[in-house]
Amino acid sequence: MSVTSTIGNVYLFTGSLVSLQTGGLLDVSVLNSAGSANSATFVDDDGRLTQADDGDATVSINGAAPVAIDYLGAGSVSTATLLGIPLLAKPMMAFQADGAIYLHFPDGLPPLSGLLISFNLDAGAAFALPNPMPICLTHDTRVRTLRGDVDAGLLRCGDIVLTRDHGPQPIRWIGRRAVGLAEQQVEPRLRPVRIAAGALGEGIPLRDMLVTQHHRILLQTGRHTETLVAAKHLVGRPGIVLDAATTPRTYIHLLFDRHEVIVTDGCATESLYLGTQAVQALPAAARAEIGLLFPAALAGAPAPPARPILPRQAAMKLSAATGPPI
Repeated sequence: MSVTSTIGNVYLFTGSLVSLQTGGLLDVSVLNSAGSANSATFVDDDGRLTQADDGDATVSINGAAPVAIDYLGAGSVSTATLLGIPLLAKPMMAFQADGAIYLHFPDGLPPLSGLLISFNLDAGAAFALPNPMPICLTHDTRVRTLRGDVDAGLLRCGDIVLTRDHGPQPIRWIGRRAVGLAEQQVEPRLRPVRIAAGALGEGIPLRDMLVTQHHRILLQTGRHTETLVAAKHLVGRPGIVLDAATTPRTYIHLLFDRHEVIVTDGCATESLYLGTQAVQALPAAARAEIGLLFPAALAGAPAPPARPILPRQAAMKLSAATGPPI
């Protein structure tokens, strides 16, 4: 099984490999001259980088052709005084690809206003790559369109979908992700949530509906308040369960000009929202396609969501509440 993970805050290292590995004091210019941050998409067998991945795992820098990596280790980088006393440490990971050395700073670069920095790199330390989960529908979820309810997997760009707020709207982009049975068994977060027919009210949904765990459902949480709640936060309510990993799944992303509330299996849910989490979950090729359509979203300026998104703690309290159907 292969695992694909994308990270940002990846910088080209202009110093030597020896200086990185020995951990001595270096002039801060080796980071000041690193240029702008890059993105890196890794493909490996388990989502963890170790020395065992050398030559097997691959990386694509900013969407370029994948190349094999040599994993150098993980640790920290610190700003330091002239006496070599570390002041502020930030986590880091280092790897080589195509003859170049790259550094990844999960929490961002350390302050570069000082004179010296010090690396503390452990070649034996593994680095866990982030594995954002997909936010989307299953291929057989039926979406309400001008021509009736249609399986999400049969929709095409340009098809007109009926939205709650803006009426008929064309689909601008469709993404697909196939998730095998073995992948679901190894990573339970890839299993969908099953919402039984009528679990959210009479005829809502019309039939059992399967969505990814992070896909959001529109709920009325007050007399005049509608919010979006991740499906996984509703697990435990009557008729809402994490589905068993018994079959491969194909997940479908539907993107419109704006975040929309759509009707799926008779239930109000969301279209793809280009927030930070969703963007990170998309493969590099998909981000490149979307970037041509919606450059602002990928530049860190997502538009507001169609409804307020209920935070995890509030959503969990809602899920635990008893009373009439939502």
